[in-house]
Amino acid sequence: MIKNIYMANKKSFTLLELAIALAVIAVLTTGITPVFIRGMQIKAGEKSSLEMSVIQEAARAYYVANNAWPGSADALKTAGYLAGAWTPVNPWGNAYAVSSTGGLFTVSTVVPSEWAKLVSRDLPSVTISGGTVSSAIPVPGAASTQAVPTRMILLSSDACPAGYTRVALLDGKFLVGGPAYNPSAGGSNTHVHGVGTYTVVAAGDHTHP
Repeated sequence: MIKNIYMANKKSFTLLELAIALAVIAVLTTGITPVFIRGMQIKAGEKSSLEMSVIQEAARAYYVANNAWPGSADALKTAGYLAGAWTPVNPWGNAYAVSSTGGLFTVSTVVPSEWAKLVSRDLPSVTISGGTVSSAIPVPGAASTQAVPTRMILLSSDACPAGYTRVALLDGKFLVGGPAYNPSAGGSNTHVHGVGTYTVVAAGDHTHP
């Protein structure tokens, strides 16, 4: 008799309660999934950018040793500049392509177009075409081809470079250094900093009082 009373009072989930619980879970999952996917895409973009930089650094080392750019990422692996077990494809499954023209070495890869700017953010001399991100580096020791940012002020004793506007009001307002001083023109190899006189012994050297 006691057993029968216990069984009568025992509660269980009804179909309606189960349906409500499943609906709540579905709503929570719908909200969490896009955030999770976005986080994974951001990590994929950052990984692609890092891998392109690694290829560029390996190519620089290869050029220093061989006086020529590598013909492919596999050539860098064969020569030991990249890990042999690494497959040169980005997290979206697209290969890293390399090419060289003149003094430039270019790494390119295809990514979803909405993530192209993220991938290119920290790379030098970038061009974006649809979902293709390309980054070029110059021969080691050569001047970079990276464009000077707008509103940048350049100080130069040479003629005004093409594409820039000379501000004549600033002429003669800055000191211009040189490899040697000229005593006959009023120059001196000493200068005073308030605590004593410093004498230039050689380029870049000073004697201290």
